[in-house]
Amino acid sequence: MMTTRFGRWALASILASALGVSACGGESTGTPEFFPVGDEAKADGFGRREDGPKARYVGQSEFVSAAPFYRIWGPWIRAAAEREEADKATTERQVVESDVYRHDGNYLYVLNAYRGLQIIDVSSPDRPTRLSRVDIFGRPVEMYVKGNRAYVLISEYFTYEQERALRKSRLLTVDISSRTRPRIIGALDASGDFRDSRMVGDVIYVVSTEYGRLDPQSGKEIPETTHVLSVNVSTSRPYEVQRVSFQGTSYQIHASSDYLFLAQYGYPNTKIVALGISDPRGRIVRGGEFEVPGYLQDRFQMNYARGILRVVTHHWENSGTIFVKTLGVSRAANLREVGSLELPGVGQLLATKFDGNKAYLVHIVRIDPLDVIDLSDPAKPTRLSSLEIPGWLEHLEIRQDRVLGIGVDNTSGQNKLAVALYDVADPTNTRELARAVIDQQWAWTPGFGDDRAFRMLDEQGLLLVPFSAWSGSDSLQAVQLVDFDLAAGTLATRGRIEQAGTVQRAFPLASRVGAFTELELRVANIDNRDAPYLTASLELARNVRSFLVLSPAALQLVGNWNEYPELRAFPVGKPDGEKTEMLSSVTLPKETEKIYASGNLAVAMTRAWNDQGKQVITLVAHDFSRPSAPKARGKISLEVEGYGGYVGPWYRRAGLANVVQLRPELFAVANVTGEGQVFHIVSFARPDEPRVVFQRTLARKGQFIDMRELRGALYVTHFEEIPSDEPKPEPDPLLPEPVAIEGTPVAEARMIRPPVPTASWGKYFVTRLTITSRGIVASPPVNIPGRFVDVDSRGNLITLDQRWAKDDGEPHQHKHLTKLRVSFPGGRAILRDLLNVSDGVQDVIVRDGSAFFTSYESSWTGPVVLPSEGDALPPQPEEAKWELHVVDVTRARLREASHTVLQRDGAGALLDVRSFAGQRFAFLTLGMGGLAVYDVTDSEEPSMVASIPASAWYSEVLVDERSAVAYTWSGLYGVRSIELPVWFRF
Repeated sequence: MMTTRFGRWALASILASALGVSACGGESTGTPEFFPVGDEAKADGFGRREDGPKARYVGQSEFVSAAPFYRIWGPWIRAAAEREEADKATTERQVVESDVYRHDGNYLYVLNAYRGLQIIDVSSPDRPTRLSRVDIFGRPVEMYVKGNRAYVLISEYFTYEQERALRKSRLLTVDISSRTRPRIIGALDASGDFRDSRMVGDVIYVVSTEYGRLDPQSGKEIPETTHVLSVNVSTSRPYEVQRVSFQGTSYQIHASSDYLFLAQYGYPNTKIVALGISDPRGRIVRGGEFEVPGYLQDRFQMNYARGILRVVTHHWENSGTIFVKTLGVSRAANLREVGSLELPGVGQLLATKFDGNKAYLVHIVRIDPLDVIDLSDPAKPTRLSSLEIPGWLEHLEIRQDRVLGIGVDNTSGQNKLAVALYDVADPTNTRELARAVIDQQWAWTPGFGDDRAFRMLDEQGLLLVPFSAWSGSDSLQAVQLVDFDLAAGTLATRGRIEQAGTVQRAFPLASRVGAFTELELRVANIDNRDAPYLTASLELARNVRSFLVLSPAALQLVGNWNEYPELRAFPVGKPDGEKTEMLSSVTLPKETEKIYASGNLAVAMTRAWNDQGKQVITLVAHDFSRPSAPKARGKISLEVEGYGGYVGPWYRRAGLANVVQLRPELFAVANVTGEGQVFHIVSFARPDEPRVVFQRTLARKGQFIDMRELRGALYVTHFEEIPSDEPKPEPDPLLPEPVAIEGTPVAEARMIRPPVPTASWGKYFVTRLTITSRGIVASPPVNIPGRFVDVDSRGNLITLDQRWAKDDGEPHQHKHLTKLRVSFPGGRAILRDLLNVSDGVQDVIVRDGSAFFTSYESSWTGPVVLPSEGDALPPQPEEAKWELHVVDVTRARLREASHTVLQRDGAGALLDVRSFAGQRFAFLTLGMGGLAVYDVTDSEEPSMVASIPASAWYSEVLVDERSAVAYTWSGLYGVRSIELPVWFRF
């Protein structure tokens, strides 16, 4: 309708001009013939007389009209464009990079690699308080915080279902509206390994890579693949919008509000892939690709501005070449070359930074230069200047006509960490204004690998540089304060804030400076920048070396190898409690390795060396009858030699080689001397006066393998090698004659010969030491087939035998599980039965008439070949299987009751098998992905009852039968609790 009315008004104006009609020559006596009448005409513009000359009314004689149409077209378009740009400026989606922390007012969010997402109240910087923690499994990489949501990016997230284990990347959504009770409310999975991400507006773009591999089922090669996942986070529950996948590995990305660029290196070129991401909801448009020469090593080497992607790469050959490329980007995200600059013979590119129409490059040659590149004409990139600098720079910060660089100074011939300031007001004549050396020792900074570790505080004129330095045996981790004045062109190193470990981030915290490592957050007063001092610290993660339960307390042995560990007591309901929750703490010697439970005593084992170079084992007791007030009791020290000689499959079960707990109050300490094996039995029956109650020496024969406690007795195993006259085989890596491979010319392939082991032989012996009230009764050494495993309830021995066999003339070890009738007084064992087992079996556990072990089979059909040209031909794999075996050992003949496939694409380890409350559970670690618990009460039908995600390899498990809870621990990842599904609870 409006178009029609506008058309009528325009037509009437044209007709009036053509006819020479004038409305100014007197009062009109009627309705103008070119004006319509009626309601429509009134709606089109007729007004009231009192509205003045701009109105239109019958009898009007004075008129104010709009200018001719052609005169207002240009201004109208310009005004519309200005409004559009203004709207775009207010609505254009902001590009945000992820990080491992976020400081938002009174709250600090820290993503810790070991202890997950931590929310810390820093409203009072000198008293930081952790409000909550969210466990994050897998490898937490970085995060975004927006409003009341935190979005956490994870690599190597491990999921386990019976028979299948998968590793992937994951985006977690954490509701942080309650800072004291955050909760995970969503998770989206992405195939492969997380590489990078950007948040653009309300969309997070996650880039992951699946590495090339051989499919174990089809035998086909799966190529490397990059996945780009767009996730819309505008709603309370983020949702996946789109996934785009293409071949190749993307290792660096750059994002604008409209485009996402991915770099894929394949010698000798880098392929740039462009994706259109202008849709604010997250739809992705696959754009074009363009190859540029050389390698792109960091995110600063790509920059997009006003339709042009600027790319800097380098190549190492021919004394190094830097390539500067400008690529035009169309609205469809297609790429075309606009301009190019090649700088040959410039060594290795170290740092790149774009600033408007300039690019700054730092590279290493015999004389190290800082180059300024003019990009104002994309078709003709030009080097304006090249300044020689002493050393090199690895990170640049640009502030208008000043460039601040962090790198290495080698003025004195020694490489020292330094900061330099440059004047680039005249880009054709760059000059250095100031230089400040960070440390006189050999030093490095984590900022060279992660530039976000640096922080430049412009308002304070302060640069925060984290670094680590070594001098002899001393080490230093700190944040260096560097003053700068850009206008005056000055730099000055001030004081430093020492840290516990490698600094990840340093940042302003009100009038203080905060910095955190993976272990600790520290806050410092910098009022006097020459002498900053700590005002607060908060533990973020701790290294749990050993753990036990002394009801009503749970004890953690906490500490790193280079510090004095603490024995911390927590309420038993908080086994992984924070430092602020502990009931008490006892400081122990640096060399403390393990703790044992002995009634209400915690007995700590320490291994050290005295001034004579002798190894000393010390057992020291602390009484935790009152967990809030532990009391030191007695200790005893014994000189020993060696670590027992063999630390192998039974290391987990035999303890720390030299020490085994026989009963709550009795410990066996082994001293393997040149004359024999001396066994000391130490009693803590009198906690204030521990003493050696018995001692027994066994004649030195062969190699001491291990010792273990079974039903109150000590079983000691040793091995005596039998000399052999057989010559050792000579290595022959390739067969002398070519081997025909289907589809491959005979002359181009040879089979790799596997290493040939030496087939040595010997005898295993086990000696039983029985502790009585009168002393130690030692049996004669009993010759057994293979390694001693256990004694069943009827006194039969179970061993893991290993013998040499030959397949196609090549020796390999073949293993059996054996059952023997034994007479220890007579010193004789008689074989009753044996059962073939996998050659890869390392440990066997016997419980309640059943033997448990795991096997891993991964075989290959067809030879591995080395062709004379081209890539190696892949062998054809058979499916790998990791299985749990249960063998009935109660009958005369050994019988496999069951074998259960645990994983078809990975392996792990059997930790322990425990029976209580009428049930039996097997605990298994699933590699780096967690734990699985199987109910093996029915040995013929094991079933998985729990799968616990984790981020570490666990090697021990402790079961508290009273609470039906299992505990496992692994260093900085802390203690995990597993509630067991038992039929009856105490």
